[in-house]
Amino acid sequence: MPKISTILSTLIAIMFFLSMAPPLIKTLQKNYEEALKPKTKVGRIYIKGGITESQTYQKNLETLFKDDSIKAILLEIDSPGGTVGHSQALFLEILALKKLYNKPIVTVVENICASGGYYIACATDFIIAPPGAIIGSIGCYIGQFKYKELMEFFKVHHKINKSGKFKTILNPYGDDESYEEDALIQHISDEVYEQFVRDVAHARGLITKKRHEWADGKIFTAKDAQRMSLINKTGYLSEAVIKIKSLANIETDIEWVRPKKPSVFKKLIGIEDFETQSYIHSFLEIVWTFFHAKTHGIENNL
Repeated sequence: MPKISTILSTLIAIMFFLSMAPPLIKTLQKNYEEALKPKTKVGRIYIKGGITESQTYQKNLETLFKDDSIKAILLEIDSPGGTVGHSQALFLEILALKKLYNKPIVTVVENICASGGYYIACATDFIIAPPGAIIGSIGCYIGQFKYKELMEFFKVHHKINKSGKFKTILNPYGDDESYEEDALIQHISDEVYEQFVRDVAHARGLITKKRHEWADGKIFTAKDAQRMSLINKTGYLSEAVIKIKSLANIETDIEWVRPKKPSVFKKLIGIEDFETQSYIHSFLEIVWTFFHAKTHGIENNL
């Protein structure tokens, strides 16, 4: 005969299960109904922090643009800027992909979208940011450290033999730049600035003659940036979803598609999975060719 304690434990377990069953069934039913709802895929890419590379973002953008099942792309930016080449490369890449695949792309700012980050955002079709987010910093600078006096203090001498008058420009261990070298550095900064201003003006429909109002390196709140047409709307993700649905003619709920995270192997050796497969395949081909040649008496001589 079962013990009273066993019977009580069983009864308590049954009562607990019965009390939990209705909400559990309701949750399962809700999830099942949600899974059956038609959804439209929208790509989602996050650019965060300083922009010091472009290849990863470029590959992710290209993958999402090429996928016919993905109808639009959301670009989330939280970046104070970065290097000129990488930022400009992504700006140009987005313009090229939009032209090739005719797919809308919307930027939503999380907290800051400045300098190179804003450069990239300008290539998209619509920019949305919270009213207090930081926008702008349209400008360019070339900074450098000089260590000559510090090295002299420690009696360290740095000698250079150069070929080319301007080859040691921006060398941190030498003297300050000459007048000609300084003029060259300023010219490069001015040229990059002109490119930045021209691209922003063209993308945002701004007048370059009024650049002093929006392109002198100032930062603005998103509220002020909207007034100057640097962004389209203040808001956040829900506003971005509304705009994406409008641009892409989406009537269903959205299913977000994010780029695949790099594998552990890729993190260790710094190459993509498809590159890994290619390298392995090439290596196996070399091994097979070697053994095939040895077993059949074949040799190659260079």
